[in-house]
Amino acid sequence: MSFQPTVTVITPSWNSVEFIERTICSIVNQTYKNIEFIVVDGGSTDGTLDVLKRYAKNISWMVSEKDNGMYHAINKGLARASGEIVAYLNSDDIYYPNTISEVVTSFSEHPEADLIYGNLDFINAKDRIMYNQIYPNFSAKNFVNANYCMIGQPASFWRSSLLKKIVGFDDSFKMVADFDFFVRAGTVGNLMHINKTLAAFRVHEKSLTSRQLQLNFSEIKLMRVKHGVAYNSLAHIISRFMYDVYFKLINFSSFKTRLMSK
Repeated sequence: MSFQPTVTVITPSWNSVEFIERTICSIVNQTYKNIEFIVVDGGSTDGTLDVLKRYAKNISWMVSEKDNGMYHAINKGLARASGEIVAYLNSDDIYYPNTISEVVTSFSEHPEADLIYGNLDFINAKDRIMYNQIYPNFSAKNFVNANYCMIGQPASFWRSSLLKKIVGFDDSFKMVADFDFFVRAGTVGNLMHINKTLAAFRVHEKSLTSRQLQLNFSEIKLMRVKHGVAYNSLAHIISRFMYDVYFKLINFSSFKTRLMSK
């Protein structure tokens, strides 16, 4: 592979001792080696720092101090990032061994792409795959109007040049700043889906997503207002419904598996 850019991966963490070692290992054991690994910890008190110390030689830069939430931590990491390709991976999610190699190859083959995203496995606390989720090709109009983010964040990577066109993450949001980031990215850049599973999102009782579902829905409405979307207009309701149906159709086997497991 002639194209071998530095890839920066930022991991925000806070009291993540149960899963963070699996996240770290998924990064440091990549087949692609030109990785800048940044960890921004919010002042953990549960043993997370002991785990991080064991992997200090694999971490390019780390800080542990009080912050204003996950997205504030990610923005700290972005300020330190030097890679040509950038991503963040939360402290309970994982990459697969060839993830970054696949991403670098895709960016090399598609110089027009500013952000590349793939599909996502959903795993439980014991790493068992619960189901796979396929994401649609990016449509700015449909994306901002959807009821949930149509890009699997752990499976997304972007060029650092994109960050020069938009501000980082809006940390006034506590749940949906990634959704908002993708909306803004789609207004100035080319977002491209590749039909490969690039990462795994962990579902467990302590995750922010599991604990803050209502806040997530509230912030999606606020995010739409920010971008001028009329949430209750008939046209947007119909559009949102049709996009949801399309998403479920391309994930029919996944939804069938989930229903049968209940």
